[in-house]
Amino acid sequence: MHESIEAKLEAKRIREQLLSVIAHSHVTVFTVDSRLRVTMIEGALIWNARHGSNGSRWFIGENVYDVFNALNPLLPEGQHPPFLANLESIIGGELPEDLQEHQIRMFTYLLPVPPSPSFA
Repeated sequence: MHESIEAKLEAKRIREQLLSVIAHSHVTVFTVDSRLRVTMIEGALIWNARHGSNGSRWFIGENVYDVFNALNPLLPEGQHPPFLANLESIIGGELPEDLQEHQIRMFTYLLPVPPSPSFA
């Protein structure tokens, strides 16, 4: 029982450290499943968005294109942020090797897309 409590406290501490690093570096970290549904999103982009008191929770399970279009209201309707183009390639098994830079509102976002051994 004691080890279980220690493990939970350690996980909480690590999560708080990660959130602190994300906040100080002004990045947004997100994950999607194979159907392009957001499974996790944290960081500057959503913290600066005004979507009620749920924080990042409203994004979970939503289509990644819909989420980033909602976060970037200046994007013309029907157009998607260019940095999302690599997601479908990665899920399809391709290994893009580049770094993309994008502007959303007054923030610049860099999306590194290194090769992943899990897709090899």
